[in-house]
Amino acid sequence: KDFSTTIQQTEAIINKYDINDLKGDATLWLPYLKSRHLLSEALRSVDLKKAIELIERETHIDWEGITENNTELGDLYKSYGRCYYQVGQLQKAISYFDKALEVKIKNHGKSNIDVAKLYNNLGAAHARLGNVNQEIENYEKSIDIKRDVIDDLEINMSFARSLRNLA
Repeated sequence: KDFSTTIQQTEAIINKYDINDLKGDATLWLPYLKSRHLLSEALRSVDLKKAIELIERETHIDWEGITENNTELGDLYKSYGRCYYQVGQLQKAISYFDKALEVKIKNHGKSNIDVAKLYNNLGAAHARLGNVNQEIENYEKSIDIKRDVIDDLEINMSFARSLRNLA
């Protein structure tokens, strides 16, 4: 898949904002966060090193100071966690997955498929670290939520993956 257009478009959106201008203005921070999320996902697919560099440049940003209770912030944290997971920086991945989980629960409650997927991500990261108790705990939470919200084929496949991971 060619991500060059997505990367160019999202970088153009991001570069037109000064981070300090975003605070309190939803018309500005929403497209900014969406663009950050899209860019990190695109870069994760084609240039993981560049994706990590992007994240590292942003460690000083107080995202919660820009926006509270926004699902886009959760998506951004999830993307960052996935990047760190792929390069084996599992503690950082867990940290971002935890932040994403907090935002998603705040916005959607605990019975939500995005929350279940984040628990599954946390289980996978803990599995790679050898943290068996946390691995099982997170996979079980994922499975419990998926049992409650299953209503289509995609979610059924996600449920099956969680059961496989727990096995």
